[in-house]
Amino acid sequence: MFDHSSNFSSEGLYNRIIMASHSDKWSIVVEDSGKEYEYEQIFARLFHGTHLTFNFFSVGGKTAVIAAFNELSSEEINTGSLGEIYLVDGDFDFICPTNFNIQHDSFILLDRYNIESYFIDKSAIESFAKGKMRVTNEHVVSSVNYLEWHRETVSDLFNLFVLFYMVKKNSIDIQNVGSSPDKFINRSSGGRFNNDSYNTYRDLVKSFFSNDSHFEAELQSCTNVVLNSINNHKDRLICGKYCLYSLAGHLNSNLKIQFKHDELRWWLIDHIDINTLEWLKNRILQITT
Repeated sequence: MFDHSSNFSSEGLYNRIIMASHSDKWSIVVEDSGKEYEYEQIFARLFHGTHLTFNFFSVGGKTAVIAAFNELSSEEINTGSLGEIYLVDGDFDFICPTNFNIQHDSFILLDRYNIESYFIDKSAIESFAKGKMRVTNEHVVSSVNYLEWHRETVSDLFNLFVLFYMVKKNSIDIQNVGSSPDKFINRSSGGRFNNDSYNTYRDLVKSFFSNDSHFEAELQSCTNVVLNSINNHKDRLICGKYCLYSLAGHLNSNLKIQFKHDELRWWLIDHIDINTLEWLKNRILQITT
């Protein structure tokens, strides 16, 4: 595994991809720095039973993936691999994918906000809790109370992420998804949503519009566009890192146990219903066959 940190120039990164490529593998270029091992595990589960093998390269952001695509897709460059596939977070680009500036078979947008958005899985979460609590399934389901947590968390975070979408759509120069989850989620109090912080942020966004009516009309318009794009599956819009932050606080509070965030994250990667990514498998099979 390579550390594709910002210490390396773009040219150095491309050379590393070329040097590490093999003729019997496909190269998967992703955003998340230092997360090659996670994608390796996800793809191992997703492509179990197939002949495909992959190398993974984390380049540190969507802009860097696009730059790698522009450079490595040049006919003058032969990386030595079977080919390159570029996988990026959906962010808000998947809301209107036809407007995304790269339309190419080998460049894939996730159909949720980011890869972590697939980690929120009831069975995997309850399985993690059972291993910690060592009690019966009935007790686990009751203690985790996943359905209520998920309903409340998704509802609250959806409203926040519609605001984030509106900020991006209108090119408002304030921080949005890049804000730390702890700004809007109280992990120490059961991972609950911070309504005061949300209302403060909502008022800040509103201040960039000429009047309340203009703000409300744009908010409703953005809500409608998003809901139509995601077929009312609100959790697709939400950055999974926010959900994971809330989930950790919820489990700490409800189960009265302590664990490391990375421990929960890895368990979910290894136990989520991999069929939620079946569409990605089919897309890659189309590219590689």
